[in-house]
Amino acid sequence: MREYGHEFAEHWFYTPTLIERSGGLNIIRAGQNLAKKNYHIGPRFISYFSIHCILSGSGTYINEGKQHSIKSGDVFFLFANHTHSYYTSQQELLEMFWIAFDGRQARPMLSKLGITEESTCVHEILTTKIRKTTEDLIILFKEYDENKQFKKISLIYELFDNLYEEISKKNIPKPKKKNDWIQNGIDYIEMYYSEGITVADIAEYVGINRTHFSNMFTKRVGTSPYSYLQRKIMNRAVELLSTTQNSITEIALSLCFSDVYSFSRSFKNYYGMSPTDFRDTNKETNIDIK
Repeated sequence: MREYGHEFAEHWFYTPTLIERSGGLNIIRAGQNLAKKNYHIGPRFISYFSIHCILSGSGTYINEGKQHSIKSGDVFFLFANHTHSYYTSQQELLEMFWIAFDGRQARPMLSKLGITEESTCVHEILTTKIRKTTEDLIILFKEYDENKQFKKISLIYELFDNLYEEISKKNIPKPKKKNDWIQNGIDYIEMYYSEGITVADIAEYVGINRTHFSNMFTKRVGTSPYSYLQRKIMNRAVELLSTTQNSITEIALSLCFSDVYSFSRSFKNYYGMSPTDFRDTNKETNIDIK
């Protein structure tokens, strides 16, 4: 590991591939460290999420003013845009492994673990199985190349699965959440907007009459569910046109349009130009995404 002012550490940074972005969980960076006695991070905030596994040592973790004592075997989670800090004890220096990520699956997966913005720390959770998965990830990160991207993806999900298994065994009380069917509808759109879903599909999923769902969604969100869905699809179309070499037909079919003509018509109605014209004249994506 490389020596820094307050730690010995290794850092690995990534640009998610198209496959990884399509999956919904994007690994941004990872690392491991051994703290020095002056190790203190924050207070600060980050724009993504992060899992921190305490491999050895002890210290203190503070999330939005709430303080936790942390030690070997614990895991804490950093939420996007939450002010946090953490530091080592003088007697037992922290050694950690972390993975930073974002993507449309990030919040739902954390929620499935019982991790919320108010509950971000789990004690005594790192079993031998979880430690082995983290070790495998560290080896992969050190030697990573694009040919191993499927292995990386599988190990990340394996880590979540292992954490879920152990958290379930602990019977940790999960915060009660009222059934927010509008948010459920938004989550459904975020997950499946490119799968050809309709407003009727969304209303059926949340179990609400379509007309009532549309009216209440519009009142709360400020736009109709149809417009919200269209915006997601068109934004994704702009992203694919700007960042990939896929043909217009491939993009159209990937977004579940019946053919390239219906996609081109919808795109032009939304942005005032065809997908081909956009790609030819907006190589730097200087169009305003609505």
